[in-house]
Amino acid sequence: MKTVEERLKSYEPLWENWTYSGEFLGEGAMSSVFEIQSTAMGFREIAALKIITVKRNHGGQVIIPENALNEIKILRTLSGCPNIVHYHDSTQRQIYDENNELAEIDILIKMEKLKPLSEGNKLNESQIIKLGKDMCNALIHAAEHGIIHRDIKPQNIFVDEEGTYKLGDFGIAKIVSDFSGHYTMNIGTLAYTAPEVQNSTTGVYGISADIYSLGLVLYVFANNGSLPFANTASSLHQAITKRLSGAPFPSPKNGSKNLKSIIMRACSTDLKKRYKHPKEMLDDLELLSTGGKKLVVDPFATLDANADISDADYPVAEKAEEISSASVKSSSSSTGSGLIIRMNTSSKKTDEAPKKKVSEKPEENSDFSMGGDLDAPAVKPKKVNPKETASEKTELSDKEVFESRVKISMKNPADGTPSGKMPEAEPVKAAEKAEKKAEAEEESSFFSAPDSI
Repeated sequence: MKTVEERLKSYEPLWENWTYSGEFLGEGAMSSVFEIQSTAMGFREIAALKIITVKRNHGGQVIIPENALNEIKILRTLSGCPNIVHYHDSTQRQIYDENNELAEIDILIKMEKLKPLSEGNKLNESQIIKLGKDMCNALIHAAEHGIIHRDIKPQNIFVDEEGTYKLGDFGIAKIVSDFSGHYTMNIGTLAYTAPEVQNSTTGVYGISADIYSLGLVLYVFANNGSLPFANTASSLHQAITKRLSGAPFPSPKNGSKNLKSIIMRACSTDLKKRYKHPKEMLDDLELLSTGGKKLVVDPFATLDANADISDADYPVAEKAEEISSASVKSSSSSTGSGLIIRMNTSSKKTDEAPKKKVSEKPEENSDFSMGGDLDAPAVKPKKVNPKETASEKTELSDKEVFESRVKISMKNPADGTPSGKMPEAEPVKAAEKAEKKAEAEEESSFFSAPDSI
């Protein structure tokens, strides 16, 4: 029988104008990956080709396994997500023996070629956060289609030239109707699998198992490439066994306090403490990547005036303090809701501000300016002549009426002491009289005018 690489050459063209470039990329338990190329358009295009070989069983039949068909179905379903390896096409080739009987089937899956991520890669904190965010986006997209990956590990994560991380290899992924069903136990890579997948007697686990595995991936990159207990146990197997038993393990050596908090919550053995959905984990990573500051502009939202951000709600408690110091209190207005904007406020309470002493005689720059900032210089009330003629002015503005009332009301005409009353403004009466007088004069002049010749 020919080798996989020899068969690959015999299949050319694989798709129209696509051939094997001669570069072997890697292999798994049931598959091999090669680089393929096309130069039909005058430039070179490359892609990755995954070949899954299905051999004849003991009964003499060649049956394509369910997981191989599932992988193609899942890749088609999730195609288009920027954080999942892009699927191009698939086909199959049948292989016959010397008796012209079907011996094997090669399943060919064409997808984008990417650089694999390995445990040896050194990532700084911002890169670890980006890795977590990209993978959370992939898990959110998968969850929307009822898919659990079940084998998240560095070897199944890839990165493109722009630095975007993408999740691949859905060979043992599961399409489910909900995320709390009974699924296959002892599946996935032991070093990164969640305890409930290996230890549960009921076989019940869900999407949080993927979150746990992602947490371990981030842990390794924040812990100098080492899994929990790897530096203290006598062997890697012992370290894995201890972790799967539920033994608490220390935080990773590197990273900020908030990053460590997110990682440890994702890796919690207690399902009640672990993130229940990748969106929750993504929110915390987003908050961390923005320095703990988040501008909220939601015209439809209301905020409880007594609500606090606690460690239980946000593992990034250190940064949350910055937000709580500038927390928004809900308005006590009759509407009950309004625009919520987080902003810095003064630390002094309004009731502690010194009260101004009311002077018996108003200051020249008193705060009776109309609208605007009270800290701005006040506008002096404009003097209004009650005897102003109609030809010059017949109507007063609202501002001038207000200023006149204020000016008049500040003193009693008798003794000049503060009045406290708001007498009717004389300028208004004067304006009304002037307007009536003007109308009368206009009417008189009309009737007394000589007839035109």
